[in-house]
Amino acid sequence: MKEEKISVHPYKIMIGDRIRVFRKDYRGRTYYNAQIQQKNYDGTVNKYYRPLNFKKGFDDLANETDIIIKDMFENLRPNKNDPYNPITALFITDYEIVERQEQIEKQALEDFRDNLRENVYEIGENDLPF
Repeated sequence: MKEEKISVHPYKIMIGDRIRVFRKDYRGRTYYNAQIQQKNYDGTVNKYYRPLNFKKGFDDLANETDIIIKDMFENLRPNKNDPYNPITALFITDYEIVERQEQIEKQALEDFRDNLRENVYEIGENDLPF
C-alpha cells in the first residue's frame, strides 16, 4: 500500500491526497465539498469549500468522511452570473475510504461494552483462593 502523501500546499488538492468530504442534503439533492484552508501572515486562517462531484454509481458518503483520491480531474461549468468566470469542481473517479481513528476507537468501545453485557461472570465460593 502506498504511503499517505501530505500536500505541501494546503490550498491544492492533488491525486494521492487525503481529504475530508463534507456532505449536504438540500432539496432532495446531495452536494459534496472539500475544505481548503489558507493561512494568512497574521496567523488567521481562511476556510473555503471546493465542490466535489463523483462518478455515477458510487456509494453514498456520510458527512465528514476521509478519502484518499486515486484519480480525478477538474470539471468546469458555466456561471450564470458571470460568463467569464466558470465554476470549477473536482470530479473524482476513483477513491479509497479511510476510517478515522476516532471512529475505530468508538466502535471498539461499543463492542467491548456489548461483550460485557453478554458475558456476565458469577464468582462462587470455590473460585476464591482463600
